[in-house]
Amino acid sequence: MAPNFKNKKMKKTITLTALVLLFTNTIFAQWTAVNNGLPALTTRGVANLKDTLVTAVKDKGIFYSVNNGDTWSSWKFNAKLPNYSFNNVYGAGVKMAATGGGPFLSFTGQSMFSYYEHGIPLSNVPVAALSNQNIKCWIKRENPGVLYLGTNGGGVFYNPNNAGYSQSTGLTGGGNNINYISFLDGPNKTEIDVVATDNGVYRTDDFGKTYVPFNPGFTAPIRVYQIGLFTLTENGLFYFNKDTQTFMPLKPGGDYRTSFTDMVALNSYFFGNGVGTKMNLSNFQIDDLSLDGITGGAITSTTLVGDYIFVCTENGGVFRKALVNLGVNDFNQSKVAKFSVFPNPSNGEFKITSENPIQVQLIDLTGKIINSYRVENSATIKETLSSGIYLLKDSTNGGVKKMIIR
Repeated sequence: MAPNFKNKKMKKTITLTALVLLFTNTIFAQWTAVNNGLPALTTRGVANLKDTLVTAVKDKGIFYSVNNGDTWSSWKFNAKLPNYSFNNVYGAGVKMAATGGGPFLSFTGQSMFSYYEHGIPLSNVPVAALSNQNIKCWIKRENPGVLYLGTNGGGVFYNPNNAGYSQSTGLTGGGNNINYISFLDGPNKTEIDVVATDNGVYRTDDFGKTYVPFNPGFTAPIRVYQIGLFTLTENGLFYFNKDTQTFMPLKPGGDYRTSFTDMVALNSYFFGNGVGTKMNLSNFQIDDLSLDGITGGAITSTTLVGDYIFVCTENGGVFRKALVNLGVNDFNQSKVAKFSVFPNPSNGEFKITSENPIQVQLIDLTGKIINSYRVENSATIKETLSSGIYLLKDSTNGGVKKMIIR
């Protein structure tokens, strides 16, 4: 008998809040301080550069560890940067920002040990308007070529196509304290350039010249620390629903300041002032994380290197914990999907097989149902999808499989 296969488009977006299982599980294990070799505990961010752990120490420069934080070494070019105090080290591949108008630089795709040998100089900003600015974060939009610099107190400076830096207008009060610069999905496959500030979110529609408040879904402007796949605020976790163009609550309450998503294991980690949370993107379970052993105030940065997750605080240095202690391997076997998908990764054409009739949903990482399939024995699927990670969920029996599109 021919397979009975139905392809039914789903037009609504899953509300992630409804999917999240707010279990009261708290995963306990002591965090360990790993500061041997650091000249002070005033760390300003941690990041992963090709499995090398990197941090900045206030007024001391950049330091790195090749043994998961057991010992730290001083970056050999710190002596060339005597006038700069690095404020932030962040991101996959490592971005850095500093006081005094620079340097702001990126090691993405490069080895920090041979940075100068590659002939790529540090990117200083020889502009008088920035000489006294406290640069906190930056990002470059490739098309068009605009470089955004976020400062602590001076708002945003933008440089279109290397034409020179100008100060943005429209940011007021706490809006001049820029915590993060990013993009959100806009309507009709467009992107919205946004900044997270101490006075909520602002957007620009003219590539940095003017900013306007953009806080749909927030009852009042609140301090926003990070924006992107998830939005971290002083009053809980949110996500941006690209269909309704609204910030939706994911986990209300808690002062969240930094996050990291492991796209291989499909786990997101969130930390802040007295809070730690792990969310499994496969089944949307949330677990509270114990912060025992962490000192020095709020957690301001986190990253993943090898089998460890790392965090840092402004006055306590760097701390680590093994992923096994965070419950990464504590997957509920009753939720394992009882269907197969091949090939995986695929180019958008794949086959689902199951011993029993099931309904399978294709979901992206924002929680949106892209399609739903009725599978009896087997079904061949053809979808036009952007490269990335998707979820196939058995809505009949439960269970989720990760699928990669290339």
